[in-house]
Amino acid sequence: DYPDNRRGLLAVSQLDGDWARSMGQSCQYELYPYNRIYAGQVVYIEFDVINPTSPMRKDFIDNVWSIQLSSKGADANNIRPGGPSMPYVDFTSNSAIQSIENGPTYFQGSAAVINELVDPLFQPGESLKSFTRSCCGTSFSQRRTQQYMRVFFRPGVTVGQRGYVVVDAPSAFNFGRDCVAKELPSEYYAYAGEEELRLRPLKGLDGALVDCEGHAFPAAPGAVTTFNRAKIRVAGLIDVIEGVHYGFMVLVSNPAGVTYNREMHSEWKMWLEDLNGYGFGGTR
Repeated sequence: DYPDNRRGLLAVSQLDGDWARSMGQSCQYELYPYNRIYAGQVVYIEFDVINPTSPMRKDFIDNVWSIQLSSKGADANNIRPGGPSMPYVDFTSNSAIQSIENGPTYFQGSAAVINELVDPLFQPGESLKSFTRSCCGTSFSQRRTQQYMRVFFRPGVTVGQRGYVVVDAPSAFNFGRDCVAKELPSEYYAYAGEEELRLRPLKGLDGALVDCEGHAFPAAPGAVTTFNRAKIRVAGLIDVIEGVHYGFMVLVSNPAGVTYNREMHSEWKMWLEDLNGYGFGGTR
């Protein structure tokens, strides 16, 4: 590396250094003789980690990642273990990243570990037309096939008020920029007895879902794509209650000019987020 080139790699080779001293929750890179890291140098490191067995929020007090640099310094006779060290520095907090331009798009201060949703189910609309592709008309309205996809799940952790339910469809499906989500017909929520599973609607203002925004996912700058992510804000709690599931439906346009493939059955995903967009649960 060179003082006038501040980008480099912490390479693993016979001349650069290695991670041999890493252990447990501490990863340690040791430079070989005659190597250095310059002030202001930018370093990117990718780690493989085993997630905790329990969910952990991004802003949890113990969910803090830190870094420390140490060296023998300029004195070649300095043989103290570790040598002079700077204090441990915590990574930028999630709240601070919100104030950085494009920060939330590309970075986060810590990683969340989320619960897996219980019994997630996507059920196509009841009409036979729900299984046909959008096709073959003189105008878009004539060739567009729409259906209300019915969605069911049971949360593994409580999501507070004004949280989100996020539905991801295969890339060819389209929820639209202003998507439509609403309650199922009332029969779905009917009481069937103490020993039967109960279904509840997502609580919104005056019994309605607050709002639904369509997004392209994964986001690809400049690319023309469909709004295949529906992000639904819910006013009330999404609570963990024994024997209780939640259900709603969201309007989606079927793919146009796309050949059927089996992957469409497994590419439907769902996520729960709090009001700050932090993940709480999701499907595999």
